[in-house]
Amino acid sequence: MSALPARVGHLRRLHVCGVSLIVSPDVWMWTIPTTVTVALAAVCLWDVGGTAWRSSPFSVVAFVAVILTALGASLACGLTDPGIVPCSTLEAPDPYKDEDTWRYCRQCEIRRPPRAAHCYVCGVCVLEHDHHCGVIGGCVGMRSLRWFTLYLVCTATGCGIGCWWLWGVVAPVLQQRQGFRSHGVRDLVSHLALLAAGGGIGLAVGAFALFYLYLTAVGLTRRESKGLLPQSAARTLPYFEDQGLEGRTLWRWLGRLGRVLHPPPSLVGAGPHGAA
Repeated sequence: MSALPARVGHLRRLHVCGVSLIVSPDVWMWTIPTTVTVALAAVCLWDVGGTAWRSSPFSVVAFVAVILTALGASLACGLTDPGIVPCSTLEAPDPYKDEDTWRYCRQCEIRRPPRAAHCYVCGVCVLEHDHHCGVIGGCVGMRSLRWFTLYLVCTATGCGIGCWWLWGVVAPVLQQRQGFRSHGVRDLVSHLALLAAGGGIGLAVGAFALFYLYLTAVGLTRRESKGLLPQSAARTLPYFEDQGLEGRTLWRWLGRLGRVLHPPPSLVGAGPHGAA
């Protein structure tokens, strides 16, 4: 058996501690939102974390947990095979070349299945392609949607917890129960600025999180919701049907949500006939 290619499109393959990683070409972008998130979380903990710990230690533990989960999920999105459709080769020609109703991808030289689209950043066709997220540096498709949605939910939750802490400190001052002098104008301004920053990010990310939870519930990708891809009831998993994966418990009971939570195996290195 020949060695698997080190690159797939513009993506790089890495093996770390026995785990196969598919590295996005712009995964370094992950450092930017991570730096902002860590900085805001650290300032929030330093500013009101002590007060929050005395009133509700569980909220502090939950805050740290969701922030760390958000950072891990966003990194996983840039290190996961998003659902790459294998390109045809001379040794393994495209078995679906006669599917005239399927769109032909000139870059990958294959007939791609319904709901798949070509990602020009990654240089591959992706099953149920949603979009390529340049903010965290990862492609969002069938196999990486769970990480992207988890990132949105956890980030919004973390912002909500932090804003709840800050409002608990600011509200009594604004209601003049403690008075501006006892609290300090500088502290009040810093709390309000942090509350505005966290609240703005939380509202924006929270709206995206709700949107993606809705898309998951109705079984659409963002490209389909915007009309960039036709909504098709045709087979979306032609590579997996022959392997009996349609019988997975989560798929059978939860439908698309089950495929998001437990996506099919990677097809990278397997050729167009199916997973190895």
